[in-house]
Amino acid sequence: MKQFQIIAFICFLLVMVFVSVSYAEVKTYTMTVRQLFGGGQSPDSATVSAVTKAKREALEQAGTYIESMTLVRDSAVAVDEIFALAAGLLKTEIVTRKNIMEGNLFGIEVTARVDVDTAVMEMRVKALLSDRGSLEEIKKLKVRERDLLDRVRELEEKNMAMLKSPDKSAEKDLSRAFGETSAELEDLGRLLDAKVAAIARDIAEIKQATTRIEKSQEKMTLSLDKISMGFEELARQGGIISSPKIPEEYYSNARVYELRGDYGNARRAYMEYFRFDLDFIDPHVRFQTFLKVQEGREGAREVYEYIRKQSKSFVIPFVSLFLLDREARVRGFEEFARKRPDFGPTYYELSRDYSEARLPGRGIEDKRREKEYLEKFLAAYKAGHFVRWLIDKALVAEYLADAERRLAELWTTPAALMEKPVSVSWMKSNAGWTATMMIAEPAGEVFYRLDSEPSFKSTGHTQIRHPQTGKPMPVMFVSFPFTGKPLKLWVKYKDRQGREMGPWDFALDPGGEAGRGDKDILEMTKTSWVSFREFDGRTLVYFTHLMSWRGGINRIYYGVDKENPDREFRFPPHKGAGTASITEDVPVYVEVPSGVRFVTVRVVYFDQTRSDVVKFGKSE
Repeated sequence: MKQFQIIAFICFLLVMVFVSVSYAEVKTYTMTVRQLFGGGQSPDSATVSAVTKAKREALEQAGTYIESMTLVRDSAVAVDEIFALAAGLLKTEIVTRKNIMEGNLFGIEVTARVDVDTAVMEMRVKALLSDRGSLEEIKKLKVRERDLLDRVRELEEKNMAMLKSPDKSAEKDLSRAFGETSAELEDLGRLLDAKVAAIARDIAEIKQATTRIEKSQEKMTLSLDKISMGFEELARQGGIISSPKIPEEYYSNARVYELRGDYGNARRAYMEYFRFDLDFIDPHVRFQTFLKVQEGREGAREVYEYIRKQSKSFVIPFVSLFLLDREARVRGFEEFARKRPDFGPTYYELSRDYSEARLPGRGIEDKRREKEYLEKFLAAYKAGHFVRWLIDKALVAEYLADAERRLAELWTTPAALMEKPVSVSWMKSNAGWTATMMIAEPAGEVFYRLDSEPSFKSTGHTQIRHPQTGKPMPVMFVSFPFTGKPLKLWVKYKDRQGREMGPWDFALDPGGEAGRGDKDILEMTKTSWVSFREFDGRTLVYFTHLMSWRGGINRIYYGVDKENPDREFRFPPHKGAGTASITEDVPVYVEVPSGVRFVTVRVVYFDQTRSDVVKFGKSE
């Protein structure tokens, strides 16, 4: 049918003789969309929605030009077909995308552009109007896209309501719904891109054939039969095999039909291929992509239940897992990996289920699992346990590029941080010790206990809400009385998904930590170490600041009008917590000659490291 339509259109071009003078131009239409996110909507999910909206709205603008064309008006093209014409003939590009912030919400701004080449648009419109099958396929895909965007809007309204409410119980369900809708939008976008590319190839074939005929006008009397034979040859060159017999031929036909948007014939070719019951996964991956768009996930499951009953291949139970919800899918893949540890595709699919695209708002544990499965997948590839299960080597390259890209991104998070995402810093005060906990991901709640205590206690929550979770932030510090004895602190927390992470232990050496705290303070306050004072006709140099933090000091040397300190300032040690007391036995100054110009000071810290020489000039 499609060949007849193409032939009819070319014959129409051949019998037309026209001379026109046109002033061709490229019309550009742009659309910018701002998309906020938070709560259950991840940055990746928001990006997919923003890109889809921007492309759709830019196409709607470009459709106004197509609607104004005389050919379209004369053909009485319906409004929905005008939009389908724009979607089928015009390529949308994302020209800019940037992060934004409005109030306390993060977001993304996307700008899409459509260029309309008026010089060739009429010929393209005629070609697509003559191919009603392709036009109907595009209309169905765009209707599904509209429905999905409506679903996104509903989810966004619920998400915004949740962000304003103290009740965040719906966040997990919203996150799952956003992820599934975004995944379907991405699949739909790929189908639309493939369809547009197929239409462009068909039109290019028509243009090339027409050009060859126009250059040989003496052959314009060729019979319609010869033109038909020529296009049968073009069809064979395009990949359609008229009488397929072996599985490769059925799969080749399925791919060509799919790329052309002829999903009815593609489906029939795929089902014929599946009758051979081969252990390849990529035909199922490609088949499921458009099957889910056409029939939904539930309808696709019914199709695969039928295929499973007819098949003995171990691949069918594996690819059937693709159609389950994430939690059931992950359990299925993990069980499959236990039974067939040398089947490389399982590890790739597991890594995808722990990726940001599939698991918005994921935590450190999810990153660690994604990294683990990516490394297993690449090891399986090197061992020859992956390529053998795919027919299309182009898809092999695509999987490898994706795996290497995601693994490179994960390597930016240090392995030690994935294994132990909590760190603790200690600070002493006159009241005792304060342990400040730092966690490498948003935590829902933090728990702690000392080694001598039997159970964990919560640190509690603040009144501040976390910008990513929308929930009250946990208190990130705890205090203990100073005993002078070593202690061990255990810390664990709940991540965004409510999973308990840890515990990890952190030891405190009172002497070492106290010294480190005093040393840090002294390094930051070097300009206050000493000061000059004139008193009762004498010139005094005060060491009060150094004496207040002498818990971190082993020795002090100073020099009078000398670049290198050569005298020791002696003092009693301090081993308590916090600022050291200045008692009667603690010296705080030395007397120097009244004509002194400067003094220099060097500190030897508790750990035997030495400070730089610090110079203090006497002001006149």
